[in-house]
Amino acid sequence: MKAEGKRRKAATVAALAAFCLLLSAFLLAAAGAQQLPPETIKLARIKQKAAENLSRIPDYTCLETVERSWRAPGWRGFTPIDTVRFEVAHVGGRELYSWPGARRVGEAPLASLVGFGVTGSGDFALRAGNIFLSRAPLFRYAGEENLGGRRALRYDYRVPLLSSNQTVSNFDRRAYVAYHGSFWADAETLELMRITSVADDIPPELEISSSNTQVDYGKVPIAGSDFLLPQRAELTMASRIDEDRNVTAFSQCRKYVARSAVSFDPRPEGVAAGQAAAVTEIELPAGLFLEIALQTPIDSNTSAVGDLIEAKLQTNVVYQEKVLAPAGAVVRGRLRRLEKLRAWDNVFLVGLQFNELEFPNLRARFQARLRDTEQRPGLTWQLPAGTPYGGSYQTGLRELPGVSTFFVRRSRVQLPQGFRMVWRTTGAGGPSR
Repeated sequence: MKAEGKRRKAATVAALAAFCLLLSAFLLAAAGAQQLPPETIKLARIKQKAAENLSRIPDYTCLETVERSWRAPGWRGFTPIDTVRFEVAHVGGRELYSWPGARRVGEAPLASLVGFGVTGSGDFALRAGNIFLSRAPLFRYAGEENLGGRRALRYDYRVPLLSSNQTVSNFDRRAYVAYHGSFWADAETLELMRITSVADDIPPELEISSSNTQVDYGKVPIAGSDFLLPQRAELTMASRIDEDRNVTAFSQCRKYVARSAVSFDPRPEGVAAGQAAAVTEIELPAGLFLEIALQTPIDSNTSAVGDLIEAKLQTNVVYQEKVLAPAGAVVRGRLRRLEKLRAWDNVFLVGLQFNELEFPNLRARFQARLRDTEQRPGLTWQLPAGTPYGGSYQTGLRELPGVSTFFVRRSRVQLPQGFRMVWRTTGAGGPSR
């Protein structure tokens, strides 16, 4: 059923592209029969060019890096919160997301993957299709402007609610909204340069006063050909108490092949190329204490949420006089939070999630909670009462399942290689305190 759904969506995109090409051809032919305004003819050519580009883009994936920041009312500049990295794939007319280096992409919304903060989807490749492969927008020529040193034609557009596929969300609340905006195309080549979008009539229950998006486009090589794709996107979303901004960059774009698998693990000794090693899955009982040492340094200046992290087991894991895992076993996971807290100077919330313990021919799910760490300057388990987040690490913050957190009261987080931690296994039954 899923494969059939993908084929239908891909067929829909192709059909819409064909419709736009036919409509543009009709308008261009009509221009020969009667005098149409030059801006109308150019709009038809811009839509035709966009439809041709969108119709030939293969399924592909890119690394998406999002710098998130915020500001309070009256502030002139934005204050950084964190940086998030993930993979986004455009497959069969849909956007799919995964963490970098994950074994597969998923169909869950981006917000559920990241887990907290402002997220935006649809900027990867769908926004241009929504405007140029749809009958919904109403266009108006707005004149010629200079954009980045290039002559650009600007057109304004508006999409009513009944024809809109744009949503605005806040935590678990989501609603479709009407929207309007502009796009710019190169005056010579008629290639798309920028699209802006402003949400209209946002429902009050979302507690969002405005949501604006800007996407800049450029040529990107994929599989030996150049395609016009997003290169940078900026989302700003304001509420009555503050304003968030996400600045997104797209890089490392490549053709998406569903059958391919990416592995960052070295091949075990004695296993030939193309030959899979037999791996036995074991289970770690609840209540075991595991001492591990970080192998991947974490630095708030360079690290990002979603990065792969590794650690090594420092002592044997023994249960009922049997060694379940030896010292030196590799523990793998991800950095899930590296968030500079709002309205509090030089305080970071760090969240770690380890999910796999591996050693030759054996692997175990790493289900555990962080119980202790070596002492580091500024590292603390909770903030003093009376601070904006004081009293408990959960106060005013959303806890992510399976993620252990702590605070670092410094202007910069630096957890070096060798940073030691003690985790206690929870087993499949959940936390064990």
